[in-house]
Amino acid sequence: MTAMRQLLQNIVDYAGLFPPAGLSLPAVVENYRAYTTHENSWMLSRLIVPATKLETLTQVYGETIQDRGNAGKWLISALIPPVDAAESAFSKALDAIQQFNQTSDFASVDTIEGKLPRAELIQPTCEQLPDSLFAFLEIPHQDPNHSIAQLAARGRERTFAKIRTGGVTANLIPDAERVANFIVQCAASDLGFKATAGLHHPLPAEFALTYEPDSPRAVMHGFINVFLAACFAKQKNWSLEPITALLECRDPSEFVFNDHQIKFRDNTLAMPEVTKVRQEFAISFGSCSFVEPIDDLANLDWLAAAAKTV
Repeated sequence: MTAMRQLLQNIVDYAGLFPPAGLSLPAVVENYRAYTTHENSWMLSRLIVPATKLETLTQVYGETIQDRGNAGKWLISALIPPVDAAESAFSKALDAIQQFNQTSDFASVDTIEGKLPRAELIQPTCEQLPDSLFAFLEIPHQDPNHSIAQLAARGRERTFAKIRTGGVTANLIPDAERVANFIVQCAASDLGFKATAGLHHPLPAEFALTYEPDSPRAVMHGFINVFLAACFAKQKNWSLEPITALLECRDPSEFVFNDHQIKFRDNTLAMPEVTKVRQEFAISFGSCSFVEPIDDLANLDWLAAAAKTV
């Protein structure tokens, strides 16, 4: 297995229900099933579904998938509302997850994701999360350093941070320095993370933000940049300035992928370093497309480097 394969292994959480794709649940179920047998299925991780749709997911799966073959159980990341949501929505979501896991024969929720609108919700949220589930909590934009430190200090195992790296309008895309600060602070706090939204492409460039013909355009972040930045922050103790520069790099010639190492300019990551970061620190990114990241990697001739066996 190459260093590039280790960087990209199980990196994409499929979120086809959400913008800009916004597909129906039957279409998402059909897509995810197809992706599990895709030649690049090694890049695929969990299916993202709101906890409120888990019961419907069971029904749709039964109506859509006629032959399971020898497929193993799907892993689901269930979205939950904030702990202070109205009408006990938080506890109802947890109940729906428990019910799903007790009754489903085709999938299992092992991960939950939610927002932390305010830093003071960190403690009550962590106290009520089931110990058996991984949790990714999207920290408040205000004073992120404090929120990261508070989340790390809670001491709950299987708890990670989450950063929103894009959206369907330009104002939802954080600048490189803000993303760099998030990565550096998480590394310093030994707090793993995932990213979500706006990471369809390997390198940053200007792209359409939706699939509409008249879509607005803006510079989107690159997932190669984000995950290599995590590697250098965690393994090489890079500070804010070099991490920001890496995130802003658009030149594919600055990246070299060898069998056992990855280089950015004159800086090298060995394969064990990449593997450790992906397993423990930079976990995955959510994308409404599984195909776009693969196609772009192929266009850069990087997919072959990842698929190569050594």
